[in-house]
Amino acid sequence: MGGKYEPGNGFTVVGAHTDSPCIKIKPKTCSVKHGALVLNTYGYGGGLWHTWFDRDLGLAGRVVVQTPGGGLVTKLVRVNRPVARIPNLCIHMKDAKEREGFSPNLHEHCKAILSMDAGECDCGDAAALEGRLHPLLTRLIGAEIGERAEDIVDLELQLIDLQPTAIGGINNDQLFSGRLDNLCSSYQCARALVDGAVDPSDPLAEQTNVRIALLFDHEEVGSNSTTGAGSSLFMDTLTLVTSCLMRYDASLGAGDLHATLFRSLRKSYVVSIDMAHALHPNCESKGG
Repeated sequence: MGGKYEPGNGFTVVGAHTDSPCIKIKPKTCSVKHGALVLNTYGYGGGLWHTWFDRDLGLAGRVVVQTPGGGLVTKLVRVNRPVARIPNLCIHMKDAKEREGFSPNLHEHCKAILSMDAGECDCGDAAALEGRLHPLLTRLIGAEIGERAEDIVDLELQLIDLQPTAIGGINNDQLFSGRLDNLCSSYQCARALVDGAVDPSDPLAEQTNVRIALLFDHEEVGSNSTTGAGSSLFMDTLTLVTSCLMRYDASLGAGDLHATLFRSLRKSYVVSIDMAHALHPNCESKGG
C-alpha cells in the first residue's frame, strides 16, 4: 500500500496464472501391465504430450498425512530423482503413419513406468496392491517427507521433468526451459511487487495506489474455479482491501464502500501477463 493512499485511490495490478500443462497422477495411482508397475496418468491442460516421452521424470505435489492425534496435515513433496519414464516405442515397431505424426493416446501411451517387476512389493497384502495408493509409491513419498507410508492417506502428484533450466546459446542470450507459460510470469509479478517496495527511485512512501500481484490457478483448464481468473476472486479481493482500508478513515461510513470502490476502479491500471512465442525462426508461416 502506498504511503499516501487514501480510500478512493486506484489499484496498480499485474496478473498471471500459476499452472502449466503437465501429466498428473490419477486417484488410483498405479496399475500392473504385463508385469510392469506403471503410474496411471492423465493430461492437465492442453500440453504437447510428445515432449514428455524419453525424459527423466520425478514426482512433485501434495501429501495428506494423518497425525498421531488423528488429525490431518498437508505436506509438499518433490522426488528429485528419475523414478519414472514414459518410453517411446522403437522405430522398428511403428508403421509409416505413426512415424509421420506422433499422436499418443494419453490414457494408453503416457503411463509412466515405475518398475519392470511389479512383484517386488513385499507388503504381503494383495488388497493393498489393488488399493488406490500403491504401497511402493507411499513408501517412496514417505521416505522423502520423513513420514510413515501407512500414515499417508492421500496424494496429489504430477510428473516433473528433471532436466534443469539453463542459460544457453553461443552468446548466452537464451533461456532454455520448459513450462515458462506461465510460471515465469508468476515469478516476474511476485518479483516486481517485492522490488517495487524497496526501489529508492520510486519510494513506496510517496505512492498513492495499492499495488497487487494476482496469481490465478486453473487457467489451463477453464479459469472458472474459485481460484481462477474467471471467478469473483479479483473483485472480491479489491472489495475486501477497500473495505479494510476504509476502516482507518473515520470520515467514511460503511455505506460509502461501493461508491469508494467504483472511484478506485476508475483510477486503476491492470496488466495481464502471459507467455507465447513472439518469434520462432523455424515457423514463419505461423507468424514467427
